[in-house]
Amino acid sequence: MLYTAEIYDAAGTLLAARPAEQVLTPRNVLAKTLETQLPQLFVLTEHVGLILPVISAGEVSACATLVWESARWRGALEVWRPYVNGTLRLTDFFYGAEQSFALVSQQKTFGVLEGLPGLTFDALEPVIFETLSDTRGFLRAEAAAAAGLESGLGVPVMGDRAATCAVLLLSSAASPLASAFEVWHADKAGVWLGSSAALGATTGTAPTDAGWVKSVFKSRLPKLEGCGNSVRLAVPVFRGKTVGSVVVIVG
Repeated sequence: MLYTAEIYDAAGTLLAARPAEQVLTPRNVLAKTLETQLPQLFVLTEHVGLILPVISAGEVSACATLVWESARWRGALEVWRPYVNGTLRLTDFFYGAEQSFALVSQQKTFGVLEGLPGLTFDALEPVIFETLSDTRGFLRAEAAAAAGLESGLGVPVMGDRAATCAVLLLSSAASPLASAFEVWHADKAGVWLGSSAALGATTGTAPTDAGWVKSVFKSRLPKLEGCGNSVRLAVPVFRGKTVGSVVVIVG
């Protein structure tokens, strides 16, 4: 499960952390995220983390950090970026002990609309694969099943007009990265839950309150709250200057 989450503004100032006493983002890695406008992974002695930049019209407006305990890690974090021939290649990753899945992934490339990386890169919004082994669009299903990976979330990191990369969170059933993934949309009529996945044995997880998500569309910034013994993090994904969708990760 998600251990802690943090939100920073465009200057690198901490805006929120849950639990408040657990601030683990390395300052040099945060600075690199702000400078490159690209997601960064980091590995500490007891934790592994991901920093997601929130980009509006080509400028970083905020960053959200997700941190897990490495001793309980059973999953995969991946960053896929376009290569010179238009394919997507793995440029950063963390697999923990899942070395067989790591080997398959490092040898793989995806075209746009291929696999979870390609679909995420093309959709310009988060994509959820609830059951990797049963999803025809997941092209590493056999290797994922062997590694115990059950569900996947793809999040595009946006440039000015197009995605610059796709970030994948692949979760196991035995030790899920979160209790739920959610993707929300909005129009003049309001906000609605577009897709979701309950991870591991947490099938009773209640959906996030629509009013809480609506505030993220309005503020255009990530939002974080305590959620029982866990945390709930919402991150807006922009299309140009407009919030196109919001991804919610319930720890």
